[in-house]
Amino acid sequence: MIKAILRKAYQTWGGSRPQTTGHNFAPKLDPSMFQQTKPEVVYLSNCESPNGQSSEMNYYRHTESSQHGEYPEATAFLEHQSWEGHSITGVFPDGNKFTSRIHDHDGPYYQVKGDGFNDYHKFACHKDTFRELYRDRNKTCYSVYYCQP
Repeated sequence: MIKAILRKAYQTWGGSRPQTTGHNFAPKLDPSMFQQTKPEVVYLSNCESPNGQSSEMNYYRHTESSQHGEYPEATAFLEHQSWEGHSITGVFPDGNKFTSRIHDHDGPYYQVKGDGFNDYHKFACHKDTFRELYRDRNKTCYSVYYCQP
């Protein structure tokens, strides 16, 4: 990350010597260089449709892309089940697997209730508000837990 910040700073200065703060030891840095991307998120959701109930793991590359009913970037479809008390593994269309381990559902919203992992990261899974995550024709999915690295 440091290399990326320094590279961006060098590009910002156009490859020339940076301006200093007047003390000749610290260049003026653009605060945008320190902004980080929002983390990815996997939702453990329960869905309702005229055909009954189902459960899904819904993947979004950026958390902010999941706040206003956006359709997930990838979904692992599961039979309807309780998320708590055991490990559940979902397989996404690209073959990537995500395993969740939720301990219990008690306690306040947003509290860490378990963990999850895939081939790339460990995730902390938080209790969500059962808010509507997205709609797809006659199916509505609600977020029970959200997991982030």
